[in-house]
Amino acid sequence: MTKELNKRIVRVALLINDTPVPSVVEKHGDYLQVYTTHLRDSLASYPDQALKDSIGDLVVDGYNVMLGEYPPEDRLLSSDKRTENASSADQWVYDCVMMTGSASSSYQPIPWIMKLVDFIRDLVTDERKSAIKIIGICFGMQILALALGSNVEPNPAGWELGVYDVQLTDCGKEWLGRVVTNGGSGTEVLEEGKPVKTVAAEDLVKKEQDHLSIQQVHRDYVTSLPIDTHLVGSTPKCPVQGFIRYFPTSNQNDTHRPIRILALQGHPEFIPDIVNKIIDVRSASGVLDAATTEEARRRAGKKMVGGQGVIGRNTSTGKENDGLEGLEGRGVVGWAVLKVLLE
Repeated sequence: MTKELNKRIVRVALLINDTPVPSVVEKHGDYLQVYTTHLRDSLASYPDQALKDSIGDLVVDGYNVMLGEYPPEDRLLSSDKRTENASSADQWVYDCVMMTGSASSSYQPIPWIMKLVDFIRDLVTDERKSAIKIIGICFGMQILALALGSNVEPNPAGWELGVYDVQLTDCGKEWLGRVVTNGGSGTEVLEEGKPVKTVAAEDLVKKEQDHLSIQQVHRDYVTSLPIDTHLVGSTPKCPVQGFIRYFPTSNQNDTHRPIRILALQGHPEFIPDIVNKIIDVRSASGVLDAATTEEARRRAGKKMVGGQGVIGRNTSTGKENDGLEGLEGRGVVGWAVLKVLLE
């Protein structure tokens, strides 16, 4: 069946920076499959039905940058910069370039990494490509930071592995608060291996929420906030947990300026099983010592809601909350990532 002509087709160019460990690939697929599943499931459970109904398809194309694969230049150019003789069927461009995580360190002088930094720097600065949104996850955030003139180093505080609470800034709260609820109606939350559970969307999306909980898998960190960006949040170990750069606008006081760049240190696409499989491999290889492994397993196994939504600790009581705060993955963070993509 053909898509309705009035519905939007959303296209993402996914820059793949690694191959998951074999046990993850066996159960969850490669990173193209993991990210496609994350975005599609986030869209399926999105609380704004009108927005969901406006999307005809969500297409994710994978490019293995380790092998030198990149999106065609013509798919990144604004419509008024493209060739005049192209057919109407060829006039589409990517809505977004998204970067995955990686076991590599972004500051290593490895040719494919240096080429990736140059590609992202060009994407940010080339006016012909100024309509493209950019989303970077973990290693992808660090590549963005380097392209924007910041630094990345090994973190003297060590690993963040498993679920950590990120204290949100006002910018972070506003970003999460962009998710639109649907007048109090229920929304389906996908739960791994269990029947779909229906909860009230307005209970999940709380603009006043002061923290989010999210899976982390990193030992490197961004040492300073890049210029012309806004901090999303921090943890005690990692002050830069994410940043945003807005599209230029004539009204700098607009409280809902469109976002061009979203960078997150945490992994909204990871579920506990993926993180635990990563811990297994890195512990067995000696990358993680016994104490780090034990702490990582404790954090990675924190109770989850919706298969991907972390239940964070109540900051006032220190106890696990009832599942209406700290949702990530295909919950609040997944929806907020999707909102940036769709705006």
